[in-house]
Amino acid sequence: MPQTLSKRTKRAFSEYLSHFSVLNQISGFFDDADIEYGTPDETISGARRSLVSGYYSSIDWDNSADVRKVISAIEIALIEIGVPNDYEGAKTEYDKLIKLLSVDGYVFVDARLTERAGSTGNMDVLLGADVLDENQITRAFSRLSGSIEDDPDAAIGSAKELIETVCKHILDELGIAYKNSTEASELVKLTAKELRLVPDAIPNSAKGADTIKRMLSNLGTISHNMAELRNLYGIGSSRSLSRKLIISLNCVLG
Repeated sequence: MPQTLSKRTKRAFSEYLSHFSVLNQISGFFDDADIEYGTPDETISGARRSLVSGYYSSIDWDNSADVRKVISAIEIALIEIGVPNDYEGAKTEYDKLIKLLSVDGYVFVDARLTERAGSTGNMDVLLGADVLDENQITRAFSRLSGSIEDDPDAAIGSAKELIETVCKHILDELGIAYKNSTEASELVKLTAKELRLVPDAIPNSAKGADTIKRMLSNLGTISHNMAELRNLYGIGSSRSLSRKLIISLNCVLG
């Protein structure tokens, strides 16, 4: 999964810049990070917030390289602005941004903003690992579960990508070929077949055969439905989850 930033973090950075910098500074932070200026959100009030939204609009938030540019812009701003003593509440705003970045898996140390060791914010780290262990999966699951309330769109995308990542690791371990473009539901189906976690693999004479078969069938259904939710509500979609759907998602992922 691409690196990502939660909606709250993006909003906190915009507020940080709006409170403690001027227009030329804001342009400089984004320009230095090689971010182009796009079309600002007309619903956003304030010249500085509007300027930030213009730069945000040129970012593909599903693209790791683009997100890394924003991380660089934040890093530059944190270095150059820091905690301005002549602004009331500056420390509070600064600490809030640092905390939200930490939730997203980033740490600001020695004037560098880097991914925290062991962070599961970037599923590419899991996908590129030689071995995928239980602790990594647990951390990834905890991470996406913790983002349901604050950023449910990202949680849905992360859940889908986690399913894909685990399946790919299993298939790689088994030496089974697959296409990188294969959908999550197909990856689950292929993985389940190789692990004999399919209804047809359960003999009718087995104790609780019907129940076990229904459970195995539901595994594929969950992955398929998660992929559909990702298309409807995931990062990059124009739709937002209602409160009722967020509660339902908590029941599924939490």
